[in-house]
Amino acid sequence: MDNKDVFTLCDDNVIYEIRLKEAINKGWLVPFRYYGIYDDIIDYDEINYAKGKYDRKQLEKALSIESRAEFALKYYKKHSSKRALGFCSTRKHAVFMAEYFSRKGINSCAVVSGNDFTRNGQCESCVMDKKNALEKLVKEEINVVFSVDIFNEGVDIREIDMVMFLRPTESPTIFMQQLGRGLRKARSKKYLNVLDFIGNYNGMVFLPEIINGDSSKKINERRSTYKADDYDLPDGCFADFDLKLIDLFRIQDENQKSLKDKVIDEYYRIKELLAKIPDRVDVYKFIDDDLYNTIRNRNDLNPFKDYLSFLDGLGELYDNENILVNTIAHRFLVEIENTSMNKTYKMPVLLAFYNEGNMKLNINDNDIYKSFRNFYSYSTNAIDLLRHESTRDFKHWDKSKLVSLAKRNPIKYLAKTSSGFFKIDGEAFNLTEDLRKYLKNDAFIKQFKDVIDYRTRKFCKEILKNKNNNKKQSEENDEK
Repeated sequence: MDNKDVFTLCDDNVIYEIRLKEAINKGWLVPFRYYGIYDDIIDYDEINYAKGKYDRKQLEKALSIESRAEFALKYYKKHSSKRALGFCSTRKHAVFMAEYFSRKGINSCAVVSGNDFTRNGQCESCVMDKKNALEKLVKEEINVVFSVDIFNEGVDIREIDMVMFLRPTESPTIFMQQLGRGLRKARSKKYLNVLDFIGNYNGMVFLPEIINGDSSKKINERRSTYKADDYDLPDGCFADFDLKLIDLFRIQDENQKSLKDKVIDEYYRIKELLAKIPDRVDVYKFIDDDLYNTIRNRNDLNPFKDYLSFLDGLGELYDNENILVNTIAHRFLVEIENTSMNKTYKMPVLLAFYNEGNMKLNINDNDIYKSFRNFYSYSTNAIDLLRHESTRDFKHWDKSKLVSLAKRNPIKYLAKTSSGFFKIDGEAFNLTEDLRKYLKNDAFIKQFKDVIDYRTRKFCKEILKNKNNNKKQSEENDEK
C-alpha cells in the first residue's frame, strides 16, 4: 500500500510463481462459483468519465441508493454466506452498504480509512477498525465487511466464503487481489461464491478472461461467441453470466476504445495511484501486463519509445521540461530509449556520463572503471555477467579488464550506431559538444537518469523472466 516495489527488495528474483488456475487445479486454493449479474439499476453513461476514471462523487451518489443496495442484498441472500467481503467504490459507499445490510438484519460493518465516518448522523456501530472487524467476522458476529481497497492484500481469513464486487472493475490486478481474499482453503469450505454486479461501465472485465491469462487476441476471438462454456476454467469452477449481459458485451466490443485511448487511461490510472506524474520506471512497474505486451512493439503506441513526446501530447510536462522538446537533448533521450541491448554494458557507460547527477561531457578510463564496478555490485545487474562463462568471474577483474570490456563492446558500438551523440577521442569517450548546454539542466539530468533506470530494469526483468520460464519448463519436462 506504500506503492513501493516489492521486487526490488529481493533484487527482482522470483523464488516461485504459480497462476491462479494452476493453484486451484493443484488443490492449493478452493474453486469458485462466479456469477456475472446484470445490473441495469445504474446507468454509467450518466456519470462523467475522463482520464480512465469515473467522477468519484457522481459514482458514489449513483451507487449509494436503496434500490441498488436491495438488489445486492437479494443476490447475497440467494447464495448462502456466513462470512463475506463487499468491495465498494468509495468509503461513503462502503458505510452506506454496511448500514443498509444491518438494517435488513445482516450483521455488517464498514472498514474504511480515516475517522470521519461516525459523525453527521452516520451509524457509528457500522464502522470498525480492521482488526476488530476481522475478529468479529471470524467469530460470525459479523457476516459482511464492506471496504474499498483495504483488503486487497495482507488479509488471511480462510473462512471467507463470498466476495461481492459492487463497483466497476477498473483493474484486472485489483480484481484478482480481491478475488484472492476468498480463495484460501478452510475446513468445511468447498468453494467461494463470487457476485460480480456488471453494468454498462467502461472497460468491464469479466473473470474467465483474467484467470486464464489469455492474450488479447484470444480474448477478442472468444468474445465473438460469449459462451461461458468455451472458457477453460480451473477444476471445479464455473462461471454463470446473466443472458442480458451478452448484448452488453457486444455493445462494448463495438464501442471498444482504441489502443491509444487505453494507453492514456492507463497512464492516468498510474498517475492517480502514485499521486504524481509518473516517470518511465513508474509506468513500466505498474502498467497492465496485457496492455504492455500488446503495445511493446508498436512505435506509434509504446510511450517508452519517446516518453517526453508522450507527456508533451498530454500536456503533462513541467515548464523546465517543455524547453527540451524537439531539441538535441530530446533526440538524445530518444536515442537512449531505443538503443539495442543484448547485454547491459551500455548502462554503466551512460552512468559514467551521469556521474551521480554532476554530468560530464567527457569520461576517461577511471570514470568507466568506477561506474562498471559500482553498477555490477548490484546483484540484479550482475546476473547479466554471471550468465555468461566468459564474464562469470568479473568480481576478480582488475581495472584494465573491465575497461577493455567497455571499450570493446558498448563504447565501440555507441560511437558507431549513435555517432551523432558519442565520439571517441583518443583515450576519452565524449558526448557531442551540442549537449554541453544541457548538462546543468535539472530536467534533462532527471530524464537521462530515468531512461537509464528504465532500460536497466526492463532488461534485467526480462532476463529473470526468461530464466524462471526456462526453469519451470525444465521442471515440467522432468515431471513428464
